[in-house]
Amino acid sequence: MNQVLVVDDHEIVRKGVINFLQERFPALHFVEAGSAADAKIHLEKAVYDIIILDLNLPDLNAENLVKQVRGVASSASIIVFSMFSAEVMETPMKKLGVKHFVNKASNLNKLSEAVYQELHKATGKKQEKKEDALTANPFSTLSPQEFSIMFGLIEGKTNKAIAISLGLGSSTVATYKQRIFEKVQVNSLAELVKLAVQFSIYQL
Repeated sequence: MNQVLVVDDHEIVRKGVINFLQERFPALHFVEAGSAADAKIHLEKAVYDIIILDLNLPDLNAENLVKQVRGVASSASIIVFSMFSAEVMETPMKKLGVKHFVNKASNLNKLSEAVYQELHKATGKKQEKKEDALTANPFSTLSPQEFSIMFGLIEGKTNKAIAISLGLGSSTVATYKQRIFEKVQVNSLAELVKLAVQFSIYQL
């Protein structure tokens, strides 16, 4: 079984990413780490095929973080998943051997596509059928930030609690909430929960 390590210092982001990807890749086994130190412990204990890595961790800077991961897991594919601008970070990351850089503000499908490419990179298969399947899910249009906020709302957290966990303002979370409702075409939190359960994004 292919193993994926998701490294991000925000728990709500880790959970949201794992829930999103698990629906699309049910055969994958996901493990999470909240810091560079935690990630190193996991990488020393097991072999991972893919590492989804946030560059903005509190205990190590971006370049040294990638170098550390490369040193412990040289054969693993690294997918950088960060709020840093792609224009700024993509070139230095490629110099470190990172082929995929996905900005957290982009559509979550880009992260899913990067995982798919790494899983099938040896076959060179085209992705059209996979992409068609992804677009059928209303949640696939959400950005990672929107997905994290949605997951917090579904779990019953207040706008303030979500804002604190993600380092945002309460009014920003409220704006995101309205945008999420519009994108997935629901009018209430109850409808959102029902739709999330229907598409296996969330389990009651």
